[in-house]
Amino acid sequence: RSLKLLDVFKLDEKIRATDPEVQHIVSFAMQYKDDIKTLFNVTITEKLAPMAIVQALLGKIGIKLTCTGRDQAPDGRRGGVRVYRYHPPTDDRKAIFDEWEKRDLATLQTLMDVTGCGSFEDMDDWMQMSA
Repeated sequence: RSLKLLDVFKLDEKIRATDPEVQHIVSFAMQYKDDIKTLFNVTITEKLAPMAIVQALLGKIGIKLTCTGRDQAPDGRRGGVRVYRYHPPTDDRKAIFDEWEKRDLATLQTLMDVTGCGSFEDMDDWMQMSA
């Protein structure tokens, strides 16, 4: 959550290496590069381009940004900063995730019924006490 990785992509928005969200991710990744290597097996180095870092991290959750072109350079020539966009997958993964969510909610409801917990917060407390 601190990485704010999911903040970088929104439908139909252009994403550039110079965007504040991208710069935050890169700064955070550089600061915690050893932890990122341990947890996600992603090597972060000073030599990597900002978008390479973002792409590597997003790739761990199955998301890819597509380069859709370049901005114009300040002198008017082509060759400015690359522009990326997020294109959502066109497969059936949303239906699968929806089914998983239904199953998980049903399981949680059953646990709440069995334990007598009245809310998810009560369930969290019960799980902490049981551990």
